[in-house]
Amino acid sequence: MRSVFRQLIERQAIKPYIAGHVTDGSTVTFKINGDSNITVDVDSNGNFKWIADRNITSLEKAFNNVVDVDKVFIQLPLNNNITSCYYMFDSCADLTDVVIYGDLSKVATANKMFNASKLTSLKISNSFSPKNMEYFAFACTQNINLIFDKSMFKNATTLNRAFMNAFLSLIDLSLSDNCSDFSYIGQNNSYLITLKLPI
Repeated sequence: MRSVFRQLIERQAIKPYIAGHVTDGSTVTFKINGDSNITVDVDSNGNFKWIADRNITSLEKAFNNVVDVDKVFIQLPLNNNITSCYYMFDSCADLTDVVIYGDLSKVATANKMFNASKLTSLKISNSFSPKNMEYFAFACTQNINLIFDKSMFKNATTLNRAFMNAFLSLIDLSLSDNCSDFSYIGQNNSYLITLKLPI
């Protein structure tokens, strides 16, 4: 039997929304547009869902320091104006699964987007290819099998410390022809076996 969360993912609602699952709590609070707090009720199964405002311009710090949330699913509006995913999942100690569908072509900044030590599953729209990705997957520390789609790095101009303190066995940056800063790319990543860079 499919989980309630999986059914949420498969439904593909017409309206954009942010949904997820929490391990504890009756409400969950996250941010949109950088500083607007959204508080949503959690049902008896730990699921939450918020129908998103089509005027979202930023997911900056959206789940910053939000604990007890282990799964997040985001269906974005078409032709949106989201430009930043800066610190979006920073210090999310319980986060394991992230799915983001929709247009992310205007996102330019994804600094420290993931500081989530338990993250094991990630699916992001292939329109996601920001320029600034410093500390992008900082401290993803239990995930030697976590794979990042190499196409997301094709427009990056800086990947400084992008995988610092992460436990990743493969980092494929072979499409990062625009990048001029790979400094400390895998610092303190003792599991790194293969690092692919542009030829």
